Amino acid sequence: MFGLAGCATSEPPPVPAPAVEVAPAPLTPAPKVAEEPVVQNLPPEITELVFTPKSPKDGDSVHVDVTATDPEDRGMTFHYVWKVNDVESIEEHSATIRTSLKKGDTLSVTVVARDEEQDSEPMTLSATVTGLPPIMETTPNQLGRLDGVRMRASDPDGGDITWTLTGGPQGMAIDASGVLHYKGSETEPGGSYEVAIVATDPDGDFAKMSVPITISPGSAAPKADPAKAKAP
Repeated sequence: MFGLAGCATSEPPPVPAPAVEVAPAPLTPAPKVAEEPVVQNLPPEITELVFTPKSPKDGDSVHVDVTATDPEDRGMTFHYVWKVNDVESIEEHSATIRTSLKKGDTLSVTVVARDEEQDSEPMTLSATVTGLPPIMETTPNQLGRLDGVRMRASDPDGGDITWTLTGGPQGMAIDASGVLHYKGSETEPGGSYEVAIVATDPDGDFAKMSVPITISPGSAAPKADPAKAKAP
């Protein structure tokens, strides 16, 4: 046998393990939180203003009625600015003005509606103050006769009175001074009448008295045919 003295056997060097790359786990996105929609508050809207009384007269206290809507149905308050002859009144927070008004004054009110956040567009209503109507001073029980009676009426605003008479029989009239005249008429057919005596002021306001009367036929009035008057 032959042998190699002094020679030792050696093991092969270890083989390194292959490098392994580990991919990172994908990130899970956070769940989205739904955003609440932003609700925009819309302003109220005034649709109508009306005076009470609708035609203010001398001495009236005037109220304004407001019609308004709010898109979100919120509660509303109202701000009022009153003016008389374009001079602002102190009645700013009231729907009624109680200042002294006289014939010829220009009255206006500007209203703003307010919800919790916004104001409406302002709306303005104006009117000219008119005078008071005439006062009829003669009463029906003073008309004991129809000829020569002087009717009396007065205008609180100091205007002149114009007299008219309608619905009377033939021969009845009233003159410019308010005196009634009745001379009768031969051709008057006779019957029942509702006489209207009217006193009118320069503004066209008036006071009227209605007087029922019955008149006999005149001497020359057509006579009724007795045959036609009989029932069939």
